[in-house]
Amino acid sequence: GKKLPADSKTKELNLGARARCVDINSNGTKLAVGFRDATARIFDAKSLKFIKKIADPKIKEKISDIKFSPNNAALAIASHDNFIHLFDANSYQRTGICKGHSSYITHIDWSRDSAYLHSNCGAYELLFWDGATGKQKTSGASELRDEPWATWTAVLGWPVQGIYPKGSDGTDVNGVARSNTKLNNEYELVATADDFGMLKVFRYPCVKEGAEGVIGRGHSSHVTKCVFSEDDSRIFTTGGNDQCVFSWKVTKN
Repeated sequence: GKKLPADSKTKELNLGARARCVDINSNGTKLAVGFRDATARIFDAKSLKFIKKIADPKIKEKISDIKFSPNNAALAIASHDNFIHLFDANSYQRTGICKGHSSYITHIDWSRDSAYLHSNCGAYELLFWDGATGKQKTSGASELRDEPWATWTAVLGWPVQGIYPKGSDGTDVNGVARSNTKLNNEYELVATADDFGMLKVFRYPCVKEGAEGVIGRGHSSHVTKCVFSEDDSRIFTTGGNDQCVFSWKVTKN
């Protein structure tokens, strides 16, 4: 592709060229990218051909997370405007909005049946939503306590309450990712990316306070994101100040 020009004043890429989050749908055909200018763009996942730009005036601030529903029918776009915006993943028309968080959205996940969403925000809230309408499920913590989630990237919640080291606060863990399958057909894994430059891997669910995980060191500063490969053979992490992408091999003992 062609290199994008820098802003004439700041000498940096303009906000429309700064991607913040990315997701691929479950059949591997579409790629969704959220940007700092409050827009999202859809690409063909194989050719990377541009398909659609979502520039909805109701999305007021930069995109923080973006995810296709497991059935590929919906697209959830989380923003720093405190809302989750719901769109049809084929027509890209707005279908709903999730209102209830008191701070910017940080992480979202769909349930496996695409019926529900849960989300975290900068005020350390865990809220639940109807995936079709965006209506908040105020009893979601109890009603959906056994709900199987397609992904788990939320940094707050019962299955990840043990990932925080003693003495840490809610800002120390930047990213979480649960494995797609069970290791040795026994248990899933959950990986974390933290402010101390480390990748940590725990058994999932991780509920023991101050649980000790397997530690991976290499990043020179905070780690912003982690994700398992589709077959769980590797974990990929992105660094903050070092601007590096690391690939970690998952070995079975």
